Amino acid sequence: MDCVRQRHYVIHNDYQNLPDRKGYPEGHIHLLRHLSVPVLDGDRVVAVAGVGNKVEPYDETDARQLSLFMNGMWALLQRKRAELAVQQLNAELERRVQERTVEVEDLYNHAPCGYHSLDSNGLFVRVNDTELRCLGYSRDELIGRKRFADLLTTPAASVSSAAMRCSKSVAGKGSRTGNDPQKRRGLPGAVERNGCSQLGWWLRDESVDGIRYFRP
Repeated sequence: MDCVRQRHYVIHNDYQNLPDRKGYPEGHIHLLRHLSVPVLDGDRVVAVAGVGNKVEPYDETDARQLSLFMNGMWALLQRKRAELAVQQLNAELERRVQERTVEVEDLYNHAPCGYHSLDSNGLFVRVNDTELRCLGYSRDELIGRKRFADLLTTPAASVSSAAMRCSKSVAGKGSRTGNDPQKRRGLPGAVERNGCSQLGWWLRDESVDGIRYFRP
C-alpha cells in the first residue's frame, strides 16, 4: 500500500480516476474517496487503517484524527498485551513457588531428625513429622498447647528455660550467642550409642512409666 511505502497518510479523493489504480477484489465496496494511514511503533509499521466514501473530500484534518485514533488503539492493545504477559508470568511464578514449597515441606517433614519452632514463651508453633513420631504426639496436641520444656526431664527443662531467657535478652541486637536455643537444642543428656557419644534430650513419656531419649 502507498501509505506503507511512504510511511505517511495517503488521500485519494477521486479513486476511480487514479492513473495507476489496480482495482480491488470482487465484492469490495465501490470506492469514490479513500484515506489510509499507517500505524507506527518506532520506525516499524505495525498496522494500516483505512476509511472511504466520505461525502466531502478527505483532508489533512481527517488524516490527523484517524492517526490519533489508531495510535490510541495501538497503545491500548500494547498495554493489554503487557498486562496479559504479566499475568502469565505471575501465574508461572506462583506455580513454581507452590512446587518449591511442597518440596521444602516434604524435606522438612521427612528429615531424618526432628525439627520444631518455638515462640518466645517456649510453646510449639511448628514441628515436623519425624519429631512427632519420636514423641508420640499429634501435631494438634503440641502446636500452641505445650511448651518444649513440658516434655523434658527436670534438669533438661532447667537448661532449656535458661537458654530461652538468654535468647530473649539478646533479641534485637543483631547477634547470636552460644546460648541461643536454636543452636543448643539437644544440649543436655549425652549418651553412648554403639560406642559413639550423641547429644539429645531426655523426654518425659506420658504414655509409659519413665522417660525416653530423643535425638533431635
